Amino acid sequence: MINLNIDEKIDEILEKMKDEVSFIEIKSGTKININKEDISLKEATSFPIFIDEVIDNIKKEEDFKGFKNKNIIQGMLFIIGVDPKFKYKDKYLNLLEKSGIKPEAYLIKLTNREDISIDKKIVFSNALMNIGEIDHKKYFIYGNVLEMKGTKLFENNEPHTAEAYMEKAVFYYNKALDKNPEFSLAYYKLGYYYRHINQYLNAKAYWDKFIEYDENDVRKQEIRDQLEELDYFLQFEEGYKLVLKGYVEKGLDKLLPLLDIFPKWWKLFFIIGVAFRQKQEYEIAKKYFKNVIELNSAQVEAVNELAVCEISTGNYQEAKKYLDEGIKTNPNSHELYTNRAASNVYLKDIKAAEIDVEKALSIEPENEVALTLKDQIKKLK
Repeated sequence: MINLNIDEKIDEILEKMKDEVSFIEIKSGTKININKEDISLKEATSFPIFIDEVIDNIKKEEDFKGFKNKNIIQGMLFIIGVDPKFKYKDKYLNLLEKSGIKPEAYLIKLTNREDISIDKKIVFSNALMNIGEIDHKKYFIYGNVLEMKGTKLFENNEPHTAEAYMEKAVFYYNKALDKNPEFSLAYYKLGYYYRHINQYLNAKAYWDKFIEYDENDVRKQEIRDQLEELDYFLQFEEGYKLVLKGYVEKGLDKLLPLLDIFPKWWKLFFIIGVAFRQKQEYEIAKKYFKNVIELNSAQVEAVNELAVCEISTGNYQEAKKYLDEGIKTNPNSHELYTNRAASNVYLKDIKAAEIDVEKALSIEPENEVALTLKDQIKKLK
């Protein structure tokens, strides 16, 4: 679970997006045309308009003829999204209804448009959530927009915030299922989410439900293909769970055959390495951890495991070499500093060991191994 308040992040977006619009006041008795319907205003009313679009329209027209129809329509819906309690909310909705526009349908169309930014889609989907009754489709649409935001953040290399948005999207997909347990698209999305975070049993459970309820043959075939591929990942999940529970041989029986299927999947090599390290077959384990580093040089856990194997086989200088490289990549890993301290103790470099222990404890004060090493270093001194 990501410890990040996405509701606050969304509120920040809504607050920032208020700057996208400005207001023009139209006096009472004026006829305005919305959706080709002439509507007479009974009282002076302020209307929100998108400034950038107005400026763009002025540049394109030698003779500026006024505000575009869609600018006013979208502006009214936009301001409801950034401020659901806006004083003219009911008036705007009445005007749209009189002009033959169904606000909820119009908002759904806006959230599906590719030329609208994701932050604007958050505003429009928030407006959708604050008009009329909330049903499963509204929850799904809102969740889908938050997923788009998460995907964009992943592309921008902001994984922590991206994952928090994804978790919030999952929350709304589940809300959609609370409203309608047979809503297939929510199962479709949830299956992909759990596939993404490597929870393959959950992914299968949701996709099985999708197949049960969906009526689109193309989508169903897509998920059948995914489920066929998922069988291997399910085998992997069963294998690593067995290893982590201590059933190493049973786990390896599941994992080793997958090397032919996934010859470049570092996670598979890593968990196999852990299994052989648990069996105290350190030389074999080292080979797998080295494969992990070749496939993913930033995988600090593999560096740490490799160092543990070297320490366990008395190769303290070799362990220190790996740990030096690992700390360059990840200078905030208390485990790397702790293991380097252990290596330095064996190498009789007590001063260096003491520095590493203090660094480890500054990062993780409750690190039991580092605390034990600290006591040992005191005795050695």
